[in-house]
Amino acid sequence: MLITLLTDFGEKDPYVGIMKGVIYGLNPAAQVIDLTHQVSPQAVREGAFLLQNAYPYFPPETVHVAVVDPGVGTHRKGICLNVPGTGYFVGPDNGLFSYILDKFPDASAREISNPRFQRPEVSATFHGRDVFAPAAAHLTLGEDWQEIGPLVPTVSLVRLPGLWPDWVEGPERHSINGEIVHVDHFGTLVTNIPEKAFEGIGTEKLATAEISIAESFKLHGLVRTYGEASKGELVVLFGSNGFLEIARVNGRADDLRGNSENSPAWLGQKVNLELNG
Repeated sequence: MLITLLTDFGEKDPYVGIMKGVIYGLNPAAQVIDLTHQVSPQAVREGAFLLQNAYPYFPPETVHVAVVDPGVGTHRKGICLNVPGTGYFVGPDNGLFSYILDKFPDASAREISNPRFQRPEVSATFHGRDVFAPAAAHLTLGEDWQEIGPLVPTVSLVRLPGLWPDWVEGPERHSINGEIVHVDHFGTLVTNIPEKAFEGIGTEKLATAEISIAESFKLHGLVRTYGEASKGELVVLFGSNGFLEIARVNGRADDLRGNSENSPAWLGQKVNLELNG
């Protein structure tokens, strides 16, 4: 049984390694895969977006542990979702599983409250180590999910607003309003605007679309590949995960403001796409 890890812990500190140590201490045969530990600090929405992009590529019954947890130690619950045929999702009830709950309304949830599924001493600031890692390890040992804690109505779980963009239709123009939810390793600005929203719209119309970024930068038309533009040119296209992206050919799109070191500042910035006709 696989365990995946997604956190905002970064790589400077030993937090991720400690979580793995807890897992292997309980189940030496566990297989642990790092999805990413570079979620922007406290960026729950970004973590939720990356998780929903990644989990479909794993076998059923994988245990997905996600820890982006600015409310650690408060009254927020630690939860485990069970999605039959897909897997388990373990982490804080703070909206991190919003996309999962949106896609799987029949998922079941339990609060992680059974001490047997936790470390003997639970820190107020490191539930990744003391609650989520041991709970995941116990699940991979075949222990009964029903023993992890009481059922929690999924309607009571925290869900982030505005997961998907707004689509506005007019007599002559159609507009879709989304936002930047992730800046990847290459400096590409990834939005929450899905390609499937444009099903039935021809490539010719997309090629004439008008794109506005953060109400400051204007681009014209979508391309299919990076190779359709020259080095250094900004392009708009649908990335491999099926979402609209703004990229710079052989460069970084997050330097539009002249400072790529502040990539997280792009998170939440509005992106508007308008189609004529």
